[in-house]
Amino acid sequence: MPLRRVTAGDFEYIGNGLFRLKDNPNVTIDARRSASQIKESLRRQGCTTQNKNGFQFQLRNREGYPGSLGENINIEQNTAEENIEPPSFELERPLREWLIYEISNNTIAINGRKVKLYKNSRDEYRTDVGNIDILTVDDEGNFYVFELKRNLGTHNAIGQVLSYMGWVQEHLANNREVKGVIVASDIDERLKAAVRVAPNIVLLKYKLHFELEKVS
Repeated sequence: MPLRRVTAGDFEYIGNGLFRLKDNPNVTIDARRSASQIKESLRRQGCTTQNKNGFQFQLRNREGYPGSLGENINIEQNTAEENIEPPSFELERPLREWLIYEISNNTIAINGRKVKLYKNSRDEYRTDVGNIDILTVDDEGNFYVFELKRNLGTHNAIGQVLSYMGWVQEHLANNREVKGVIVASDIDERLKAAVRVAPNIVLLKYKLHFELEKVS
């Protein structure tokens, strides 16, 4: 019997880090477990998910539960003299899944405009010049091409996003606006300088939020 594919949105929080499947309360997940343990628990209960790390991250943030990518993020103690780097996604896929989750829940706005997935597609959008990480539109039908970088966003991202924007302009836009959105954990100075003369490209930095909750 094939495993049922589930997403974080299929579960509801019931307290103490536990989630249950909305249409089958017999299926429960403990978000405090590691991503691998969650995947194995899902398998034993007849379910699977596309990406165990993104799934765990989304569960842990659903009801304000401390978020973590578990096995994929190491938090190390640093001295005051060292430069402390913010945590970032180890892979682009969890970053992409997290953004798709937020976009699907209508929480992402670019320059004040809420965006939604183009044709409700959660897959990368295939073009003749490569695959667009995420393709979205606003309520007026303007396009927003997302290019994702799990770590530092460099000036090389400009060429990628411009080629995708050009393709969308030619094949989909029909005289509507096309904007580029580069998302990274940090942005280098050369990329910032390049975007100063490209006002149709927006730079966004993502941040992973962690909290400590006293339990005893």
